[in-house]
Amino acid sequence: MSIDPVAARLGFIRVVLSRPQDSGNIGAVCRAMKNMGLTRLYIAGSPGLDRDRARVLALHAADILEDAVMTDTFDEAIEGCSFIAGLTRRWGRYRKYVYIDPPELAVRLQTFEGTEAAVVFGNEASGLSDEELNRCHVAVTIPSSREFPSLNLSHAVQVVAYEVYRTFNAAAGRRFYTPLSAEKLDTLVEHVAESLKSIGFFRLVSPEEMGRFFRDIFVRAALSRRESERIMAIFSSIAGMVGKQSEEGGGR
Repeated sequence: MSIDPVAARLGFIRVVLSRPQDSGNIGAVCRAMKNMGLTRLYIAGSPGLDRDRARVLALHAADILEDAVMTDTFDEAIEGCSFIAGLTRRWGRYRKYVYIDPPELAVRLQTFEGTEAAVVFGNEASGLSDEELNRCHVAVTIPSSREFPSLNLSHAVQVVAYEVYRTFNAAAGRRFYTPLSAEKLDTLVEHVAESLKSIGFFRLVSPEEMGRFFRDIFVRAALSRRESERIMAIFSSIAGMVGKQSEEGGGR
């Protein structure tokens, strides 16, 4: 299996679970982390961890569970960190004045690459305590419905981990596809028009009108180079088949 260069950059980030109650949730957190290239898990104040139950939910991310650092206290779990972000949905007099969302957290984490950073999640019932949140440098909240704002622990980790991976992926210049240039788009439209012309299609409509029609569709579709080549091959095949049928019909 090849090494993910984005995941390799995320090794400075530790995910800290403070006082988690459900061992199954811990296993699900491991899976959410590994999906997004995060591998360093710290678990603070959870002496009753059922590793067998956690391992079932971790599935193929059991290595993260096995390598997890267990600490007695919250302070031990965040020791040595230059940046600490605490996840919370609760506002209050003794909590933070300003909250950021996961995309902004991901951007901030980029500035701490090369140091130690922690993203901290509280327990399932009450989240982070006022004291724990005050030990964090920033408070992070995940926008959610006011009717049911509380996220499952592993779901919250997944949302944050996704935003972190997505942001570092974009910074690395990795793209899911490269859109066609204007020149390549012109070539595709001309090819489609010529293919249609070769089968007599333009007895019904003008080449110019059909060219405009296809250009508008292709621009909205934001085609990649491979998609463009596939479309060109399809129209070439259509023209070839029609031409072959015409030849065979003319030979009878």
